[in-house]
Amino acid sequence: MVAEDPQVNAISVAPGVVDTNMQEDIRTKFGANMTPESLQRFIDFHKNKELLPPEVPANLLVNLAVKGWGKNLNGGYHRIGEEALKEFQ
Repeated sequence: MVAEDPQVNAISVAPGVVDTNMQEDIRTKFGANMTPESLQRFIDFHKNKELLPPEVPANLLVNLAVKGWGKNLNGGYHRIGEEALKEFQ
């Protein structure tokens, strides 16, 4: 879209693994429907405290919306925590 119309501002941000009720449900309710390796991955995220509080990606997205982003980010796919997004975290 951005390549076709330079007036369009668009960005995609992967929020990371966020500590939500869904994460708990995956670990406690839906494990029987997963491979043991996949379930263990989600258990390890929790055990190793690798889940982000929801406020972390929320603040980043709010800052992007309020401040806007430059052409260097426009039209791109980005992951939370990457250097290019530091000013918005």
